[in-house]
Amino acid sequence: MKKIYMLIVAIIMFATSCSEEFLEQKPSNSISEEVVLSSLDAIEIAINGTYKYLSSYYFDALFYQAFADLRSGEAILASANNYGWFVDAYKNNITVSSLYPEIFWIRGYQVIVNANKIMDNLNDISGDVTKIKQYYAETLALRAYSHLLLANVFADKPYSVNPDAKCIPIKLSSNLSDSNIPRAKVRDVYKQIIKDLLEAEPLIGNIRTGRFSRRAVQGVLARAYLDMENWEKAAHWASICHANQDLDTAAITDGFYDYNSETILGYDFTDTDHAVYRSHPSFWYIDGPNSNYLYGYSTIMYAPSFVNIFADNDKRKMFIPGPRAGFFGVPGTFVTYKFRHRNDNLSYANLIRMRVAEMYLIEAEALAKLATPDYDRAQKALLKVQARSIPGATESTNEGQTLLNEIYLERRKELYGEGFGVFDLMRLQLPVDRSDNLHWGYSQTTIPANADILSFPIPQVEIDANDAISENDQNPFYK
Repeated sequence: MKKIYMLIVAIIMFATSCSEEFLEQKPSNSISEEVVLSSLDAIEIAINGTYKYLSSYYFDALFYQAFADLRSGEAILASANNYGWFVDAYKNNITVSSLYPEIFWIRGYQVIVNANKIMDNLNDISGDVTKIKQYYAETLALRAYSHLLLANVFADKPYSVNPDAKCIPIKLSSNLSDSNIPRAKVRDVYKQIIKDLLEAEPLIGNIRTGRFSRRAVQGVLARAYLDMENWEKAAHWASICHANQDLDTAAITDGFYDYNSETILGYDFTDTDHAVYRSHPSFWYIDGPNSNYLYGYSTIMYAPSFVNIFADNDKRKMFIPGPRAGFFGVPGTFVTYKFRHRNDNLSYANLIRMRVAEMYLIEAEALAKLATPDYDRAQKALLKVQARSIPGATESTNEGQTLLNEIYLERRKELYGEGFGVFDLMRLQLPVDRSDNLHWGYSQTTIPANADILSFPIPQVEIDANDAISENDQNPFYK
């Protein structure tokens, strides 16, 4: 009988010049089926290990953000000296056997299974009731968030296009023999995500930023309801999450390497515990605006057409012409110094994954799309983001599609490099524009809205191992 591959720990080697194992045979963060977590101290250790999986560069600390921008048409990958990183994703050359979707799939379900295992053990633990509730709520949030990331990458179509499209298996058990799980519909995956988050929200406390807090759960609810086009609830949770907080210019210009007043969710990386070259900032340009020195890979760059959407006085216009662009094979591109490092040390940087500005933008979009739009509040929410970065910004007087286009433009300027890019295009049913002549490796200058190629394939190893998923269940482009 086949066993579902998402629960198998495998040794996978990745072909790069500095390759190490992508998945070790017995990862230190995994929880075996036989382990019984019999104390709150053991639960704490297990939860920390699960956050390690979530913040792995295979999952939500690099791959997800790279997929988002490199497949959006706004970022350009170095065509030379790229060490093989993200080439197939950028060239839209992903297949059912590609390692990128396979590794992302495995890591996501490792978070989910660990969370389920912790929940199972919490039922038998006595002690501090507040701590038990906190741990339970965190595991619900971890499970929901991982299902959400996997749905964005692997759903045949996003919720806004077809809520009945095939999505991913919903894994609610820690039993590894519970292995043959079919692809659920997109609507059913989101139903479970919302259920987990709504259960977690009143139980979870406002703990340190490197873990899920009540505010972070509220932010994920706002994201999920935005995906579902439930405008009233998206606006509601975004408003609760941002709590009318003012935005500080330093939060957008100081390099994103430490948490600040605007951070809602982030991942802790210390000076002794970080991914070095395989970190998020390593692939962007992480030195300051006045230096031509390159740290890390520095192979994710931006097209001039994207840089030109920023006004010259916009504080978010943190780009310089790519140093050593000839070395990377793409003269004319720009690098961003939005993501930098602490104390001039490669990858010494926490990773910020959710910010207050995003909540204002979710609220603005949702209010503008209500059955009876609230343009006044939408315009005011939009101004919160614009006024922080653009001196002299005034409140928009636009309404209807013109206002929505203004909000979408602001999302592009505010959130680049943070994991939205192509996923926003898919959600909004917009095409991918690769018409900038610096793009390479893929012949189409425009990928139409709702194109099948935008979804990643269900990994072939999963289909081979799962009796409930067949070749006929594969996403259309990869059949």
